[in-house]
Amino acid sequence: MHVFDDVLEPSVVEEYRRQIELHYATQLEAGQPPLLWYPTRNTDITDHPVVDVLRSFIEARLRLRLTCYQAELQTWPIGVESEPHIHTKGREIGDYNSLLYLNDEFTGGEFFAEPGIRVRPVRNRLTFFDGSKHYHGITKVGGCHRYTMILWWRDTQPY
Repeated sequence: MHVFDDVLEPSVVEEYRRQIELHYATQLEAGQPPLLWYPTRNTDITDHPVVDVLRSFIEARLRLRLTCYQAELQTWPIGVESEPHIHTKGREIGDYNSLLYLNDEFTGGEFFAEPGIRVRPVRNRLTFFDGSKHYHGITKVGGCHRYTMILWWRDTQPY
């Protein structure tokens, strides 16, 4: 598990937070169920330039070659949590994952992984971990919604 702080310019983090906040509000106004992953809680950003910025950041620090096969903005509504899981079904081609926290005004919403790892959500904090082998989840979100950017990597190789 790797954790990096202050990865992007604050204005970039704020812009993506606004994008997912607006996306979620618009979906709810259109009558979508609030806990439905697609299209309500998530929006794809795989082709956005920020993906290459984050890929380059991680590659330079960890001396890895990464390929992003999907990136999205996610809303974790108040009251939602994620039970421990690994990425298998539908994610067989991937190995590592990254999360970038877009806000931190909520309570709970902590990332946890085996064995005994906990990461406190801090705005502009980036994580990198093997989601295909290590069970991980999120504690219940309170206070306000939790917004993240998630990236799924494949074919990760050292160089």
